[in-house]
Amino acid sequence: MKADCNGGGASYKADGGQIEVTKIFTTKMFCGEASLDNKFLQNLETARTFIIEGYALTIQGKNGEKMRFFKVVRQN
Repeated sequence: MKADCNGGGASYKADGGQIEVTKIFTTKMFCGEASLDNKFLQNLETARTFIIEGYALTIQGKNGEKMRFFKVVRQN
């Protein structure tokens, strides 16, 4: 896992659209005032549901905030 300038990892369980992310760890480098690394990690800690649509993964936390991730597909 990459949280801005910090590397790390986590464990997760996913079943039927429900997700739980645990054991989150990262290095503790300061990534700058504009970094969203802490918000990203907090949202992972509260993750409750997920949906995959095409190349997009959306994770929603118990607070209603959503994070959307996209697979990058290269075409030659």
